[in-house]
Amino acid sequence: MAGLDATTGQFGHEAQRIADALQGMDIKKGKFESDGQYHARMKLLGSQPLYDDLAVSSLLAFRDG
Repeated sequence: MAGLDATTGQFGHEAQRIADALQGMDIKKGKFESDGQYHARMKLLGSQPLYDDLAVSSLLAFRDG
């Protein structure tokens, strides 16, 4: 569930929190990692929460300001 902005009464996700979580993910393929291992790791990363119940595969809505 997206957070409610009390000042506007609208729902939306926090872009900075999403960006911080995405930047913290290790998405580079390892030197000794097989393609299969890499794809499995990416699939796992995609299912893990970025914050709260928000995942990489979630539908995002951003609020202005």
